[in-house]
Amino acid sequence: ACGQRDRAAGLALRAASPLRLLDGFGRLGAADGDRLEAIAADGSRSAIPDDAGQPIAIAASARWTALGLGGDDRLAAAWTDPAAADAAARDGLDVLHLRRRWHVRLAPGFAVAALHVDGSGRVWLAGAGEYALAAGAPLPQPFVPGPGFRPLAEDPDPLTLRWRAPLPPGEVLALAGDATALYLLLDRGDGAQDLARRALGEEPQAWQVFPIPADAALPWASDLAAPGDGTLLLACAPQPDDAGFRACDVPQVRLIEDDDGGAHVEALRLRWPQMARPQSARVVISADGRPRYLAADGPRPWLKLPQPEYAPAGQLDTAPAALDGRAPGTVWHRLYLEACLPPGCRLRLAARAADTPAALAAADWQPQPAPVWNALPSELPWHPGLLAPQRPGERGLFELLLQQADGNVRRLAGRWLQLRITLAGDGRRTPQLHALRVYAPRFDYQERYLPELFRQQESRREAPPAPANGADLRERLLALCEGLLTPLEGRIAAAETLLDPQAAPAALLPWLAGYLGRTPLADWPEARVRRWLAHLGELLAWRGTLRGVVLALDLATDGAVARGEIVPVENFRLRRSMATLLGLLPDADAHPLTLGTTRSGNSIVGDSLILADSLDLDRPETRAFLALFAPEQARAGDERAAVRVFFERYAHRLSVLLHGPGRAWQGVVEQVLEDELPAHLARDVYPAEFPFVPGLSPLLGYDTWLETTPPPAGVQLDFTRLGRAGVLLDAASLLPAGAPS
Repeated sequence: ACGQRDRAAGLALRAASPLRLLDGFGRLGAADGDRLEAIAADGSRSAIPDDAGQPIAIAASARWTALGLGGDDRLAAAWTDPAAADAAARDGLDVLHLRRRWHVRLAPGFAVAALHVDGSGRVWLAGAGEYALAAGAPLPQPFVPGPGFRPLAEDPDPLTLRWRAPLPPGEVLALAGDATALYLLLDRGDGAQDLARRALGEEPQAWQVFPIPADAALPWASDLAAPGDGTLLLACAPQPDDAGFRACDVPQVRLIEDDDGGAHVEALRLRWPQMARPQSARVVISADGRPRYLAADGPRPWLKLPQPEYAPAGQLDTAPAALDGRAPGTVWHRLYLEACLPPGCRLRLAARAADTPAALAAADWQPQPAPVWNALPSELPWHPGLLAPQRPGERGLFELLLQQADGNVRRLAGRWLQLRITLAGDGRRTPQLHALRVYAPRFDYQERYLPELFRQQESRREAPPAPANGADLRERLLALCEGLLTPLEGRIAAAETLLDPQAAPAALLPWLAGYLGRTPLADWPEARVRRWLAHLGELLAWRGTLRGVVLALDLATDGAVARGEIVPVENFRLRRSMATLLGLLPDADAHPLTLGTTRSGNSIVGDSLILADSLDLDRPETRAFLALFAPEQARAGDERAAVRVFFERYAHRLSVLLHGPGRAWQGVVEQVLEDELPAHLARDVYPAEFPFVPGLSPLLGYDTWLETTPPPAGVQLDFTRLGRAGVLLDAASLLPAGAPS
């Protein structure tokens, strides 16, 4: 519990703890003495310079009070000088941009005990009963006015103190923040502490105070860290009587708003162990935002101990109008669950039914029997179930018969049904509900097959509660047999499902393919095999044609042809498209869209129409050109050779272009072409060098593939090509380039 002794020891440790931060290169920053310094791995120190190369320093009588680092790599340091003659110069704030190296000094007007730099680069200050916001930045370059013109404000958004506002009562110990809120750690002076929270907005607003209860078994906290998930970590240095360093966990807390308007702090049951003895009672501020503490060998991150942690209980009510029996007086029959119930966990259901929504809302909840495990994977005919493999009593299909809790007739009747699902676990394991199916109306063997004498003759009496009559007991006993036989009858009635590619069990899919004389690839996923089987008749009808090859490629690549990632092209259509198609290297002899020539193809319309001034059949060049399209026109030996070369390069050949993600399908594409192409056709597969190919659409009828630009990656030596992919972006550094490290 928070006590006076703990507070006194904590205050002493906090006062003796150094201010430290960590830049993007793992270099430690310190606010000791009269200047800001960077500490190298060997312990040597270098002054952190400002934009003019001068050390950031304060008077010898002053001391640093707070450090912060964040946003767009801004370092903020607050200090106070009790010996200053001018009260306005007694407290100060230095802000240094570690990347752009500009430096601004402000006078906050009050003693800053803690500060925080948020993700937008704004600096929040707190101390002496006040808090303030400093925001803005100087111009990126010095302003030089031109002749005859000067703006009203040279810097429209300078770094200034925007406003000051009061804080809740208490001494400020720490200030932290995440993407949505700011958090304060306050000391009330009697050993008790408070946490406060406000939204991360531009304007002043009230803080919501969350007292730390004395019975929370939390030690006296000296600093605060926000891991970013809405919770807080309380930094607590070892107490003097903790020589064995046994109390080494960092407390993690959540701020809770009570229903009655109050608020309190809840300690979470998650462990954040400190693996080494802390050398400071303060948090090490880091450029990457991870909470760290200072150990003897340098800053170490706080890491949560991996362990499952679930809520011990939960409850869900289905929507009142979600389950509709479509007729008044519907008798709700059976409920099936596909669930996982590990040891120590349970699932319970309650139900109510009525003929109108108003009556449903007023009806009492009827507790249902505990679900019983069923050995079938699913009650649906030939369905493999959602939870394979099954474990008896723990994992798989569960069922129960819907019924009233008491009364002479236990039927649960009414058009509308509402369910209440209650889950409970031990915190380390949790029940899992994957599917819930309800059947109605009831298929009653007694009403269908027995004489009228044995059927239900009574109506339900609401009060007083009565035992079940004989007909109701017999009805529920016969429902046990119906529950065993109905799934078997359903499997027999749905035997044609075994011939449906989308519904047949996975084990029967190779048999279905063999029934049509084909075999799917062994490494294909089940969904792809089902789509392939559904189109197998069409594939057989068009086998050996371009349409059949395109369909086979599209099915084998999960729609990559339809998305434009894979483009099959017959080579004869590429005979004059050389200079028109862009995005591919024009000097590649083997490329399907250039073929080693630079002749223009702008005169082609469609597959064979040639635009020309005239066609003189007596000219040799005309006959040679026509011989390429009509071999019988060839007369001379050189013309026959030209025809032979033409056919070798363009006829009976298919080229497949792979764009973007389609490049990963090259092995599958080659296998499909091997199986589907006729023996006399040659094939080529080309991964495209560039994604933008505008000529494919007007000349060949294919859409252009526009590849998504990936985010810029870091520069890698001997790999990154200048100007293509890598971006050289330096991390936040306490020392500029060329400064001693």
